[in-house]
Amino acid sequence: MAFRGLMDISLGRLIELYNSGKHEDLESACQQLLESEADDAHVWHLVAANAMQMGNLEDALLRVNKALNLMPEEMSFINTQGSVYRQLGRISEARDSYKQALKLDPEHFDTLYNLANLYRDSGEHGSAVDLYRKLLVRDKYFHSARMNLADLCRKMGDFQAAEAELRILFELDGGTLQALFGLGQVLLEQGKHEGAESCFREVVNAAPEDPGALFYLGNVLWSQGKISEAETSHRQSVKLMPEFHQAWNNLGNDLRDQGEQQQALNCYRKAIELNPSYMQAHSNLLFELNCTITDGTVLLEEHLRWDEMHGKPLLQQLEFSNERSAQRRLRIGYVSSDFCNHSVAYFIEGVLKHHDGQQFEISCYSNLLKPDARTAVLRSFADNWREIGHLSDEAAAQLIRSDQIDILIDLSGHTSHHRLQLFARKPAPLQVTYLGYPATTGMQVMDYRITDQIADPEYSNAFHSERLIRLPRCFIAFTPYESSPDVSALPVDEAGFIRFVSFNHMAKIGPEVIKLWSRLLHAVPESRLMVKHFSFKDEGVRDHLLKLFADQGIASERIEIFTWASSCEEHLSYYRLADIALDSFPYNGTTTTCEALWMGVPVVTRAGKLHAGCVGSTLVSRVGLESLIADDEDAYINIVADLAADRARLREVRATLRGKMMDSELCDAESLTVALEGQFRAMWQQWLESGDG
Repeated sequence: MAFRGLMDISLGRLIELYNSGKHEDLESACQQLLESEADDAHVWHLVAANAMQMGNLEDALLRVNKALNLMPEEMSFINTQGSVYRQLGRISEARDSYKQALKLDPEHFDTLYNLANLYRDSGEHGSAVDLYRKLLVRDKYFHSARMNLADLCRKMGDFQAAEAELRILFELDGGTLQALFGLGQVLLEQGKHEGAESCFREVVNAAPEDPGALFYLGNVLWSQGKISEAETSHRQSVKLMPEFHQAWNNLGNDLRDQGEQQQALNCYRKAIELNPSYMQAHSNLLFELNCTITDGTVLLEEHLRWDEMHGKPLLQQLEFSNERSAQRRLRIGYVSSDFCNHSVAYFIEGVLKHHDGQQFEISCYSNLLKPDARTAVLRSFADNWREIGHLSDEAAAQLIRSDQIDILIDLSGHTSHHRLQLFARKPAPLQVTYLGYPATTGMQVMDYRITDQIADPEYSNAFHSERLIRLPRCFIAFTPYESSPDVSALPVDEAGFIRFVSFNHMAKIGPEVIKLWSRLLHAVPESRLMVKHFSFKDEGVRDHLLKLFADQGIASERIEIFTWASSCEEHLSYYRLADIALDSFPYNGTTTTCEALWMGVPVVTRAGKLHAGCVGSTLVSRVGLESLIADDEDAYINIVADLAADRARLREVRATLRGKMMDSELCDAESLTVALEGQFRAMWQQWLESGDG
């Protein structure tokens, strides 16, 4: 008994060393003790826990198993064994250990918590939530469990529940910086920007050297259109943590939205350099390259590189059980993050509305977390509506497989919030990209891309990994806004000067565009240019744009800047001030071009070599305005100047353009849908004949 008392004192000293983080001293002391007491299970358990803290996981596993051999039913030992397995990535064995421990004591608090964390990390979110809630019933002050629960609810898209849990933390003890940080994240996700900004500013004030807080402050500033402030915050973040790849990516977004194309590209490349697996930055790079280069081979190579890094490794070779019948009702699936008041909706709505329900079953897979009134309209046209915003790519792919979709259609390409890594898993026999992106996806699993002869001439085949399907008409059809304002009289007749307009994204308005538009303003005396973009809410961005024009000799009063409109009707009403719309290059507008034409405003476009630079040509040619397509910069200047000088022609175009558009392919969604369905049927027939899958 005296010896046992000595061991108790020794073990207490060991525990003191463990709690103080003196792991090497503890290791040495334990080894000495085990030389005389090799069968002390508690010492073996302690050295196992110590090895786990030091990262020596294999040693930890050997030691905890030694402890369990000596005391097989000791709860704490089994719990530690589970934690070692979990850190080793042996999830199934970790789960078995935790469940074995809970058989001995179903209410063991630490084991329940560890199992909840395992469920969370392995994607079993529902089970994790249940266990966290169970723990919090027993101990409402268990902050780690509540923080984990809130974070998990946020990741699952249940932002209100996440916010509620975080506010409970503040009610209990005023919260912590970690809780304040989490609350800021949740408020940002819900679009509660002012509250989110307040949270992150408080965190930054308390921890000014925290790159994560600066990063999120930049994110919420960007979401409010405070672009130059966001840039400052993101720059501070990467200065404090140069390897912070997400901050480099978001700094790229700040610069992109100010038209700083090359700087944005450099930031995206830096993010990829720091983390080659960072898929989002690589997609952002691809999108911005569409705004800057015209070499289709270079563009294809970069897209193929994306697939090598982020697509091909995910391919799952599965056999498809879809019924192999040529004439049966086909299951078509559309995947998008833009089933809302977004430009994509104005082109997909007519297609969804006019699908032949007897021949095609339509499923929409919505990656949207915040639906709106437009979402409800689109949903009414679908046979099946699936919310996948809260699902992992693998879970969403499994859902699509279980729905036995025959043809799965991507509407996003490499734009924001795409789900191309879902497509990388090949959940459907045939996969098609359409509408939302002006180039190849670069993916070997994407079978087709839908376009037309003008948007993608025959030579474009060499710039795509997909097979191009060229419709015998315009590849899209525009659904005008229901409450569009009437076309106004020609503005120049009242104003006395020509007003040009461009509502294209600032990412498309690079230095070459500024130079050409400045030449145009010089060529048409007293003319003005009206621009509008959400980033112009920021005074710094406005001043920056005015300086770019000033550097080209254009006075600031000739540039009229507007911010984002609060409604589609308000947005379209700005066209009542515009005489001629100027298309951007080498990435033309699409929605902006259709809106301008709809409001009676002719669009002058500069034709390029790739789809991004040819889409303007395919749109204006459908309404008989082929003469407004320029082959080079000089032709662009001459066409615009001649049109500006011909007021009679401007009046005639103004008075007739909406009617021509209504009677053209641009507003004929029914015939477009028939053409698409014909291609879907042909794709399916060819797949059946190929014997693939």
